[in-house]
Amino acid sequence: MSTGASLGAVITVTSGLFGVNMFFLPLLAILGALVAAALIYLISSYKGRTSLLFVVLAGLAISSLFNGLVSAILLFSQEYEVSQFIFWTMGGLEGRMWRHVLLPMPLLVPGVAVLFLFTRELNLFALGEENAHSLGMHVERTKRIILAVTAVVTGLAISISGPVGFVGLLIPHLFRMGP
Repeated sequence: MSTGASLGAVITVTSGLFGVNMFFLPLLAILGALVAAALIYLISSYKGRTSLLFVVLAGLAISSLFNGLVSAILLFSQEYEVSQFIFWTMGGLEGRMWRHVLLPMPLLVPGVAVLFLFTRELNLFALGEENAHSLGMHVERTKRIILAVTAVVTGLAISISGPVGFVGLLIPHLFRMGP
């Protein structure tokens, strides 16, 4: 999903939409993350069921595809746009003002709160899908909700700071710990 958000960001930067209005970056980052999440879900679903292993493999495939699209767009971009995007991909809050950080908060805070409500389900997924289902969880519906909310939160977070790799490794484990 982060590469989908990056694709949305590079489209915003190279098309000049970021100069028109700063709302375009978070909007297209969310849209890119949602498109990536939808493609991952569609590719990994078979007969109404989604294997978590296939989600990971589809995620890798979509990530490679979107990285290729980002590279292709940057290949035909101006030098300034390329350097601006490369600086953004390093991640961090350098050059960001409070208005950039506060802009996505009305959607980011509720999104994170919704994800915290699913800590039990995330722990049940660790037991396996059949065990989670036998314990009363609607597995496919829960996957779709978590995937959609995660895509929005990821797109918003990436629109603020750019992709920060270790966060993607750390945050899922923090959410599984719960409140």
